[in-house]
Amino acid sequence: MAVSIVLKVSHFSQYSSSGFAAVNRILESTRGSDEIGLDIADGDLHILPESITCTALTKLCVSGPTSMDTMLGFIQRLPNLAKLIVHKLVLDSAQSDLSIPDASNHTPLEPLDTRLSMLAINYDGNQHSPDTAVAVAKYMLLKVPTLTEFHTAQTPQQPVVDFVATFAQWYPHLSNDWIK
Repeated sequence: MAVSIVLKVSHFSQYSSSGFAAVNRILESTRGSDEIGLDIADGDLHILPESITCTALTKLCVSGPTSMDTMLGFIQRLPNLAKLIVHKLVLDSAQSDLSIPDASNHTPLEPLDTRLSMLAINYDGNQHSPDTAVAVAKYMLLKVPTLTEFHTAQTPQQPVVDFVATFAQWYPHLSNDWIK
């Protein structure tokens, strides 16, 4: 029998390290479950990847503002993470390098070592340009070869579809991606 446990937390103080210590203890006690999820429903909480220490976590949903670096940190620090939902991706000038190869220079990006199969991204308001959203989508599709589902409501789809069609010959995993 499959066992799935999702812990939903809200109303955390930004400064509550004891709150996350308790959450981590609860999550660690569920090891052996088929799915261990954490839904951080506090829309104002800025959470850091270091706050979550349960490496058995398979699903993470973050409602608060999340930077690109933080999103990548979750993926890198949580080796069993299969589903990541970010409701408020915040982009600023201090983001990770989003250099994406073009058709004439298809030097591979170093892929992340992850099991992530589903990624859903929404942005924080209208603080980003469509070109930036497309760049984020392209970058994540190249960096996470295990993706089979990629959801992004606020990204123009056609440039991403064209990118996948062009780059699938150099990045065979792109044919696995379902862009929604």
